[in-house]
Amino acid sequence: MIQLMVFYLLAKKKGGVNNVFFGRKTRPLAIPYLLLTFWILSVTLIVSIFSLSIGTLFSTIISSLSTMKAFLIAIVIINLSKDKITVKTQFIIVIACLLIELFIVYAQANNFFDIHEWLSPLYRRDRRFNSAASRIGGTYGNPNSAAVAIAAMLSLVVSKFTFEVKPFHRIFLIIIIIFSFYSVVAFTGSRTGMLMCIIAISMPFLILMFLRKHRKKALILTIGIFVIQCSLPSILNNSKWSKRYINFTNIESIDQSLEDPSFTARVANWESIFNNMQNDILGGKGLLSRESWIVTDNGYVSVFLYGGLVGLCFYIWFLLYPAIIMLNHLFRLNSTLPFFDIVLLSGGITCISILIIASITVPIYANAKLNATFMIIIALSLNSIPSTKAMTARGKPVVGDMTKLCTQARNKRICHD
Repeated sequence: MIQLMVFYLLAKKKGGVNNVFFGRKTRPLAIPYLLLTFWILSVTLIVSIFSLSIGTLFSTIISSLSTMKAFLIAIVIINLSKDKITVKTQFIIVIACLLIELFIVYAQANNFFDIHEWLSPLYRRDRRFNSAASRIGGTYGNPNSAAVAIAAMLSLVVSKFTFEVKPFHRIFLIIIIIFSFYSVVAFTGSRTGMLMCIIAISMPFLILMFLRKHRKKALILTIGIFVIQCSLPSILNNSKWSKRYINFTNIESIDQSLEDPSFTARVANWESIFNNMQNDILGGKGLLSRESWIVTDNGYVSVFLYGGLVGLCFYIWFLLYPAIIMLNHLFRLNSTLPFFDIVLLSGGITCISILIIASITVPIYANAKLNATFMIIIALSLNSIPSTKAMTARGKPVVGDMTKLCTQARNKRICHD
């Protein structure tokens, strides 16, 4: 919630919270998402009241707030791409929020604050209350929340700085990417966060492939990033350096099947994700189905998925809207997009949709991190386009005027694309 306070102060300074959180682009997502969250919360609260379970009430509220946090972070990231907010300001905010997240995760891992112990006289043997208190800052900790925030902010850094930072300053961009990815792997121990970082780093380059001037460069960068990231678990697992300097034996593993909570055991478990990824997708389980959530099962997901067509309609809208936005941006950038590129674009959006739908087919895994995945993909779709101010400053055609330029060129019969 500290990040949200920083974002709130920025929004207040830059022209009003209402415009930043519910701007023209984000309003079609913000309002349905708020309705969805309050619908789930109200239904689960009614169920909890009738069951007379304080633990279920407490756990439900925490689950709803965690989804709201991921959503609000992504919404503000979308609006941070506005021209009136300088790159320097964005850089400071991203670094500050990363450091805050890392401190929170490190404090959780080392039990600097143990709410579970403080509240133990209240819940006695209520397992649900026990789990909810542990997720806030107790014995287990919850690294996925920090990993989601890091991946979301990483998407902002990559998509924004790739276009608007001077070549020399891109060294800092590389440092931020390495630092963020290392933070997720070493400090949070979140396999979900690792997959989200792969999405966050790779998606801007995939979208760049549809801009003809950058296609070859983007293709090389994308292939290189995927190869490095997919081989990273195996490299770290066999590295003497990682075994000597990165061995956080005091971090308890969320996965109950791991007896060894060390960094080596975690990396070995991450490595199995890449080996089983194809089987999971083909089997309809989704990318996130390898993680155990026995500790955090609180009935929140069951009510949501078994509630009928309401949730399904919301998710369909969350899939369609970013796809429409992405198509709109790409056609504005190049109004003469050839048929082959349209097929590639449609195929890419379809694959993303299939992965998300496959992930929510397993009820117990459709929780806050999946909602965050939606928002990260949306943020990437909107942020990977260079801003008008940046393109004008560099002497290139303005993004919004590309359609007009091509129309004029067609009229003069010199537009050969």
